Amino acid sequence: MIFLGMIAALFLILVIFKNFTVNIISESAMIIGHPFFQMSGSIEKWLGGKIFIIKEKKSLEKENIRLKAKIAELEAKSLFYKIIEKQNEELKSILLRPNLFAQKSKKEYLAASILSRPPQSPYDILIIDAGSNEGVEKGMTATAYGNVFLGYVSEVFSKTSKIKMISFPKEEMNVSINNSEGGEVAAVAIGAGGENFEITLPRSVKVSSGEIIRTLGINSLVLGIIEQIKIDPANPFQKILFRLPVNIRELQYVTIKLH
Repeated sequence: MIFLGMIAALFLILVIFKNFTVNIISESAMIIGHPFFQMSGSIEKWLGGKIFIIKEKKSLEKENIRLKAKIAELEAKSLFYKIIEKQNEELKSILLRPNLFAQKSKKEYLAASILSRPPQSPYDILIIDAGSNEGVEKGMTATAYGNVFLGYVSEVFSKTSKIKMISFPKEEMNVSINNSEGGEVAAVAIGAGGENFEITLPRSVKVSSGEIIRTLGINSLVLGIIEQIKIDPANPFQKILFRLPVNIRELQYVTIKLH
């Protein structure tokens, strides 16, 4: 009975002081939670700023990708126009050459398109779209732009031919180096593959980077320009490195000397 009386009394006190108790608890909670509420607001603002930055960054990345694609497209178009312009210049240099035709209207030179080139064809080999039907024969000279020596016709078929470039590994050719002092230095150029050459000369022979290397003879052709000279103090010889002055991967036509 006493226990039930105590419970009844406690219930009565809670009913009487209900509003007072709730107010006290609410005010206490507000006082204690105020700093947390402020922190929550700051965190919300900080997160909102970060989300905005992330969204802006993604937007900028998308725009950057779009601009890069546009630039690549414009560069491709520019390269295409340059290739077309270069092809036109090549054809003009071939067709307008003074000695292109002999007096008897017999062709001296033949323009042929390149069908295959390194790395599609093995080593330093070119395949052209002219063969025995057009008068091409084994051993004929192949040039670029009419004045850059490329190599010789090595195999002939009815409609195509194979050109072995002079830069073919271990291929040798007598050449002349026009040095800066106005003289000429005779040497042997050895093919190193990939349109590259090597020349070995005594260290006493003076040559410099940028000097032109030509084939021998009155109607000499350009073979390359010295790019690098390797000198070893312990070696009495110097090694001269150079390469063809044309980009084979961009070259579209070659000129074959028929006679």
